[in-house]
Amino acid sequence: MADKTAGASEQQVSFDLDVLTKMYDFTGKTVAITGGAGVLGSALAGALAGCGAKVAILDMNEEAGKALIERMGERGKQISFFKQVATSPRPQPAPN
Repeated sequence: MADKTAGASEQQVSFDLDVLTKMYDFTGKTVAITGGAGVLGSALAGALAGCGAKVAILDMNEEAGKALIERMGERGKQISFFKQVATSPRPQPAPN
């Protein structure tokens, strides 16, 4: 049987984030992302907010979390930040 993944690394994979976010509807859903102020978490937060989700970012880096919300522009209105240390049992709400 032929390996269907052979040559996959040679192919360029590209997609338009705006097209993808229109394909999925998360309206009315809430998503919590731990470590959400990091590179992967922030990309995920932006994509989910673009799909209509309300997103809660939980991260210990308050400065990065707030900067993420500002960077997201219109999508940032659907994102909330909560300062959270992974070893802490309760989130610490960021001051407004």
